[in-house]
Amino acid sequence: MCTLLQLDYEPTNIFLSSMSKSSDENDLSNSLPMWKQYADNATGICLTYDRNYLKSLIKEKSDTDDNDSKVEFYRVCYTKELESDDNKVILEQIKIIKKELKKIYLKDSQSRILSEFDIVRYLFKESKYEYEQEYRLIKECNDDEIEIEKNGEMKVPRLFTYLSENLKYSKIKLGPKCDDIDYVAPYIKYVDSGIEVTKSQIPYR
Repeated sequence: MCTLLQLDYEPTNIFLSSMSKSSDENDLSNSLPMWKQYADNATGICLTYDRNYLKSLIKEKSDTDDNDSKVEFYRVCYTKELESDDNKVILEQIKIIKKELKKIYLKDSQSRILSEFDIVRYLFKESKYEYEQEYRLIKECNDDEIEIEKNGEMKVPRLFTYLSENLKYSKIKLGPKCDDIDYVAPYIKYVDSGIEVTKSQIPYR
């Protein structure tokens, strides 16, 4: 029988890709904290997914009854730090759920339920990051879908997987401290003339 609660780290076949929701009222592509934290101190770039690309991923999910290797699209939930009493209440609720799951004798049903619990843990973040307005694409892979690549100077390689749809961006914004802009921007337009290329004008020291 599967065990619901595991205190030690266990590897999974779940991979995720993070993105932020941006709008005219809340343009995160000009957010100083975002450039500092996620773009190598503003030397990187901000990528905007093509809207049709995201729609195709969601449509693919809704059109299939196959639970293997599908992509799920979620909005991250931001939570405040819980008091110790709150943690006790949550733990008791989890124990109740665990007890009910033990009544299910079909191993396949247990595995599916526990798999959903496994995904949920990737959907929460501390409230101090709420300004990020984060969404996540989550994919649970089969072993044969996992790829390996060298991870910089680290001895341990990085694991990743591919999505079925070809990746497509609609906009690329170069960081305010991005190097060689005069070479980077023309090359991007050469590779894909449909991509809008701009440079962030946010003051950055």
